[in-house]
Formats: sequence, structure tokens, C-alpha cells
Amino acid sequence: MSVIARKMFQSLWKRVGVSDAERIAGLTLPRGVTFRTFRYIEDGDPMHTLSIYWPEGHPDDLPVIIDIHGGGWMYGSKEVNRPFDLALASLGFCVVGLSYRLCPQTDLKGMLADIDAACRFAYSKRVELGSPQRCRALRS
Repeated sequence: MSVIARKMFQSLWKRVGVSDAERIAGLTLPRGVTFRTFRYIEDGDPMHTLSIYWPEGHPDDLPVIIDIHGGGWMYGSKEVNRPFDLALASLGFCVVGLSYRLCPQTDLKGMLADIDAACRFAYSKRVELGSPQRCRALRS
């Protein structure tokens, strides 16, 4: 991608980010949801984090949704989808919301490697999610 095209897209996504922040600030978020945030790769990159959400007081046999945010490979993080993830968890799902590196920090292959690492990490944490709430697909 040319430098000019990249700058145009970055400008566009910056405006979208302002719009997203305003939209999220005006939302009433569901209550009764527990979540934990983890680094799925220990390299200090803030995009290598994920959050796992589940409803408080719910049985431990929950269906799992893995939420990979959109953004045209150049914008977004798990925080943009946090209201959505909270809403899904409040409806009785275990939700894994993740961030991954974006363009131009990495290419599509790097993004897919991040997503794969996040999914593997979430699976590895299936026993540590806090009793009694555990997610079906994240359990041993």
C-alpha cells in the first residue's frame, strides 16, 4: 500500500475512532458480567491482550463466542467491541474478545498469527476462569 493511501486510511480510521468513543460513552452497559483480561503474548504489545466475559452466577456450562473485531485490518481493538461482548455475556454466553496487531505494524499473516495465538491462549486458560463460572469450550 502506498504511503499516501496509508495516510488516507489512517485519517479515516482516526475519525471513526472518535465516533466510536462518542457512541460507547452514550451506552448503558449491562451489569452482572464478570471478566478477566490477559496478555496472550508476553511482549508488552497492548494489542496482544484478550478479555473473557461471562455472566455472574451462571452455570459453568456456557456456549463460547470468540469475538474478533472488525476495522479493515487497520483500526480497532477489543475495547471497541466491549459493549457488544458485555451484552452477549449478559445473555448467557462466555465471550472471548481479543485485540491483534494491525496494519502497518504487521501484515495479514501476522494478524492471523495473533488471532491464532489468542485462541490458543484462551483455550489454555479454560481451568483458571474462576469457579463456578467456566465456559464449556474452554474447559478440560
